[in-house]
Formats: sequence, structure tokens, C-alpha cells
Amino acid sequence: MTNKLPWVEKYRPANTSEVVGQAGSVKAILDFVQNFKQQPEKAILLTGPVGSGKTSIAIAVAEELGYELIQMNASDYRKKDQIEAKIGCACNQQSLIPSNGKLILVDEVDGVHGNSDRGGMATLGKIVDKTCFPMILTATDKWNQKLRTLKKKCRGIDLRKVDIRSMAKRLGEIAEKEGMNIDETVIAEISRRAEGDLRSAINDIETLSGIDKITMKDLEVLGKRDRVKSIFDTLFAIYKSKDPKTIMQSVWDCDKSPNEIMLWLIETIPKEYEKPEEVAKAFDAISRADVFTGRIARRGAWTFMSYSAELMALGTALAKEQKYNKFTRYMPPTYLMRMGRTRASRAMRKQVAGKIGEQLHCSRKRAKEQMPYFRQMLKKKVNLNLELDKEEVEFLKK
Repeated sequence: MTNKLPWVEKYRPANTSEVVGQAGSVKAILDFVQNFKQQPEKAILLTGPVGSGKTSIAIAVAEELGYELIQMNASDYRKKDQIEAKIGCACNQQSLIPSNGKLILVDEVDGVHGNSDRGGMATLGKIVDKTCFPMILTATDKWNQKLRTLKKKCRGIDLRKVDIRSMAKRLGEIAEKEGMNIDETVIAEISRRAEGDLRSAINDIETLSGIDKITMKDLEVLGKRDRVKSIFDTLFAIYKSKDPKTIMQSVWDCDKSPNEIMLWLIETIPKEYEKPEEVAKAFDAISRADVFTGRIARRGAWTFMSYSAELMALGTALAKEQKYNKFTRYMPPTYLMRMGRTRASRAMRKQVAGKIGEQLHCSRKRAKEQMPYFRQMLKKKVNLNLELDKEEVEFLKK
């Protein structure tokens, strides 16, 4: 009977030796799971780009060690009670089938977000503290602010993009098993286009599998894949290139807005550029772009935003005399981190101001301006009758 599984499932690694391009990370994960009881952390936070093999590695580790794998997706159980019922139970109940142990895989933990999921991430952190079995939590972006607390409780392991040579080798093996007539140059081009995403590369050669003899011309069938680039890819393009087309394509494909990219540049320019004159030129371009962005926002002339983005990105890129062949760790902007830490406080301030505004028939902005006076009244135990609950009153006192 013909195997009708998609090729990404059909050729998923059966053991860790078949995992492509992540040998060091695989070894660390195996060691963690095998020596779980001696580990200070009770879970691994496995991060990496799409198609780097996060889920496949966890499955291969469980298969190789003879562990029962309990796999679930965090984005399916995003609320506190759902996480406690599904993930919490799995982490504390003994296995019902004969095995060497149990491995808990929770995919897409960065999918827990928003007001509807309040308490979900905190609950997941408590489960990690109390789990009786090794856990592997996966996420795409290790710098995601939602993971800040969870990262402190887990051992962080970061996967890199699969390199072209390793990917081409794996694609060649699959093509040979499927009896495909495909040239090595075509496989190399598919690998290059995949940009480190092995899963999409396997999908590509499966798409071409019905063609008798596959040539470079047949790649037109695949079309151009629209990829969302991370901020780190965009920063790399700006700092390590002077090609305007490459830089701007990276900016427009980025998962961050031009304003957010500007904040990242402000934070990283002094770390990347070593010459004072380069730093000065880069910040001059950033300053001019910021002025233009302000004018665009005031006048609502958003069609001109592309010019501001070009001035920001190309001005920073061309400020360098030559690219620096060094590794620079790009950290999230201090401003964004501070905003993340004060999000709950700002949300409460907005909520209290809204209630005060309703009672006093004024705007939320006006209510915020009057909060210092209400605080003084509350200290003197004046009954304000603003219909605030106990938590809101305590906030207003502070």
C-alpha cells in the first residue's frame, strides 16, 4: 500500500542521528532528558526559526530513549484553567503504557497571549516548577517578552537555521528514495530558496515529484515564497550589507514596523559601529527619519512613510566605511522592555481613569491628570464614591 503521508511526516527523523544540522543542540537535549532528576531546571525552552526542527527533535529524542511522548500545542490551551487541566495533569500523572519514562512536549508556548489568556503564562511557569517529568517547550522567538519569566525557569537551547549544504544532502536522500530524476543544481537552488526552513524545502520537492525530469525551469512552478523576516535578519542586512535592494526588502519583509526597527537601531548602533564618525552619521540619519515620521503622522500622509524608512535603514547602512566581521549580540530596545514591564500598571491606570471619567463626565486624559489629587483625598480617607473596586482603590492610593 502506497504511503500517503505528506513527505514532511514520512521523512521525519526516526532518531536523533537523522536530525539535520543541529548536532550540538540534540546532544544537550538528550543529556537533559536522560539525567532529568539531576537537573536544576525541569524544562527546556527550545527556540528557533520555523522549519529548524524543534518538534522533530523532541519526537526523535522520545523515540530513541523509548519514552512515551505527550505532545500538545499551547495555543490550543491558552487560558489558565485549560492549561491546568490539560498540561498540568500530563506533567504529574504516571504513564499508563509501558515505557522508559515520559516526555512532555508543549509546542508554541509563545501562542499564549492577550487579555483572553490572562494568567496562562504564569500557570505554565508553575507547572514547570512542579513537573515530575522532563518538559520541552518550543517557541519561535526567544526574545519575545511574553517568555521573560518562563525563560528564568527553563534551560534555553536555541536552534539555528539549517545550513544549505546539510539541507541539500537531506533533500538528495529523499529524492533518491522517491526515485526522482532531479539534478544536484536544482536541489541546491531549492535549498538556497528555503532560507534555512527544511520543512518548506521538503514540501517544495514533493510539489515537483510528479515531473519526469526536473530542471531549473520547473522551479517556476513553486513561485516566490513570501517570508516574514525576524528583526535579527533585518538588522543583519542593514549592518552587514550596502546593497539598497537587499536592505529595503529585508525592512519590508520584517515582522516589526518601521518605528520598532528604528528603536532596535538606536539600541544597537553603538554596539555595531566602532568609529565615532560612523555612529554620528548613523544617528543623524535616524534623527532625520524620526523628524519626517513625526510630520507624516501629524499630517496623515502615510504614503510618504517609505521615504522615512529608506532614510532610516539606508542611512544607517551607508554610515559604515566597511562591514564589521564580528558577532554582535542584538538586545531588545530598553524602551520596549520597560514598556513590557509596565504594561499591567498602564492597563490598570487606563481602567481606573475610564471609571473616573464616567463618574465625573470628563475624558480619560483629564481623569489621569487629576489622579494625584484623588490619591491625596484617599490618604485622608475621603469617601470619593467613584465606584472603584478594592484593587483599583489600592492602585489609586499608590
